[in-house]
Amino acid sequence: MPKITDKKVIDHTRSVCPECLKQYDAEIISEHNQAFMVRTCTTHGVKKHLVSKNADDYEYFRECYLMLKKDINMSPSKQKAYNIHVTDKCNLKCPICYSRGQSRQKDITIKDLEEHFQGVTNSRLCLFGGEPTMHEHVEEIIQWIKKNNNIAVLYTNGLKLDDSEFVKKIKNAGIDEVHIQFDGFSENAYETFRGNKNLLHIKQTAIEECARQNLTIVLEVTVNTNNISEINSIFNFALEKPNIKGVVFRTLCLVDLTSKYEQKITTDDIIHTLSRNKKHPVSEEEINLFQKLLYKYCFYFKVPLFGCVLNRYYLLYKDGNTTLNIGDMLNLKKINSYFSDFHQNSQKRSNKWIAAFKTIFHFLNKRNIKVALLILRNFLTEKFNGRHKHIKPVRSFFFLEISGPMDQYNYDQKIIELCPSGVYLEEKLHRSLGLAYYDRRMNIDKLLLSQEYRQKD
Repeated sequence: MPKITDKKVIDHTRSVCPECLKQYDAEIISEHNQAFMVRTCTTHGVKKHLVSKNADDYEYFRECYLMLKKDINMSPSKQKAYNIHVTDKCNLKCPICYSRGQSRQKDITIKDLEEHFQGVTNSRLCLFGGEPTMHEHVEEIIQWIKKNNNIAVLYTNGLKLDDSEFVKKIKNAGIDEVHIQFDGFSENAYETFRGNKNLLHIKQTAIEECARQNLTIVLEVTVNTNNISEINSIFNFALEKPNIKGVVFRTLCLVDLTSKYEQKITTDDIIHTLSRNKKHPVSEEEINLFQKLLYKYCFYFKVPLFGCVLNRYYLLYKDGNTTLNIGDMLNLKKINSYFSDFHQNSQKRSNKWIAAFKTIFHFLNKRNIKVALLILRNFLTEKFNGRHKHIKPVRSFFFLEISGPMDQYNYDQKIIELCPSGVYLEEKLHRSLGLAYYDRRMNIDKLLLSQEYRQKD
């Protein structure tokens, strides 16, 4: 039973009216332990929309996020993740696509990469579109990324990955991860999101072909009221596949003015549904505790923060037919408490490192000491990525991400300006992925809105 709190203002920001898209000053308020975005449009009046169903946790994470961003992430040299919009071409016509046929970006070239990304190393470069596999030189782009000592990640609808020869080509080019759009097991999910109900078999074949080439796979799941009942089946399916190393559940971004707000869900809805998974539940408390631990880790060790304020992360360990939650291996409550006390008394950064490792091993269940060694090995792999190529990443770890992208109902300028990823979009390199994508969507919406008004006239 959530506790009842008095109405209070959590923060001030800028937002938009979801009807006309004009910007206004906004308040984020807590009311009955739910967080709302409130702004007043001079034309359409007061607009109030749900941001989170747990205002206390939202306020805590928001304060941490803003503090970490200002303390660590403001230097461009800290940026280690970029989306690269390689093409506008696509082999699907998704009803939920933010471009909606209005974009006209030319395909990226190697010359463009050399101009904008020369000198970028040890970074995560993610290929987006459109559909990036539609770029006729996608293998050469992957090779260029790898030649410059970066991680190459492909975000795809998976339609071209049912071709074994194409999968071999991207494998030989050096792709590190393949993120495959996977919206569920029902025809309704694909009809709703992709405009084609006959995609499940192709997606499953794509996963099998990638597995045959021993490629690392992550499932990307768009979620709204139409398919939230399927997310536990998707989660269990992903856990059973050895080459699937993670799943991202992303709330549907209502990117146009005709979207039905009633179908929108929050990250809290996804977390609550996962906690009721009969086969492999992950509790809401554990997800929030792990997120707090991530924030503390970033603060203590000056690690640039990834993700957005609404994102939640969790870690699991897969060993054959056994799957363990991070909460089965570590006492997350005790570690969070210890780090809080440690922050108040610690002076030297070197001591923090020693205390951190002692803390983890102190609260580790002895039967899982092997896991502790793997955690250390994974840490070293990430820390020295590019300099020690003989150290191979361990695939036994499985990550869960719950993501809440912004749209006209929860647009928060204070947060979106601090997006940790950059993006190459419309022939420019933007420091804030969130701001660049959102501005693009808003420009398209305004264009469609003006066309609609002209038709009425």
